[in-house]
Amino acid sequence: MTAITLYKLAFALDCEVSSLLPSREEVRKALRKKPGAD
Repeated sequence: MTAITLYKLAFALDCEVSSLLPSREEVRKALRKKPGAD
């Protein structure tokens, strides 16, 4: 997905682009997660 697509989606949903993306903490947790732990 491109940045333009994110902006279009956020506009259509009447929300901020940041609300469509994970937080930094969520990304950190995902990066620390062990493979196959699901």
